[in-house]
Amino acid sequence: TGRRPPHRKTAAFGDQQQYPEEVVNIIKSAFTGGVVGWVYGGVPAFHQARRAFIERSQGELFQNQADAVQSAHRAGLRSFIRYGWRWSWRVAAFVAIFNTYWLISACALSLQFDVFSHFSLGEYYSVLAVLEQLSIPR
Repeated sequence: TGRRPPHRKTAAFGDQQQYPEEVVNIIKSAFTGGVVGWVYGGVPAFHQARRAFIERSQGELFQNQADAVQSAHRAGLRSFIRYGWRWSWRVAAFVAIFNTYWLISACALSLQFDVFSHFSLGEYYSVLAVLEQLSIPR
């Protein structure tokens, strides 16, 4: 009952399989596009919502000035999150699709030049058939 399982070698950090550089670059650019989209959509929305809240709540009574400023900032923050998120995922998706398209086009172009050195002829024609189905120009 006191037996221990046989010792297993744990994988070192450097032994892990890594993603290709092109995939990492697409992920990085999509993340950067998402951040830029969030700022692009969120900052103007923050200012507009804050201004609209102040104009709308002129007649309301607040405990003090800090409460009024906090309420205006809260309205702006809600708008920053809402519209920033909308722009964020759209820009990130566009950047990822755009970069993936160019990666596929570059791979197809390199396949046309290096067919016999890297791939068999059947693989070459199957890649061309897939690109044709996706309506990607060769």
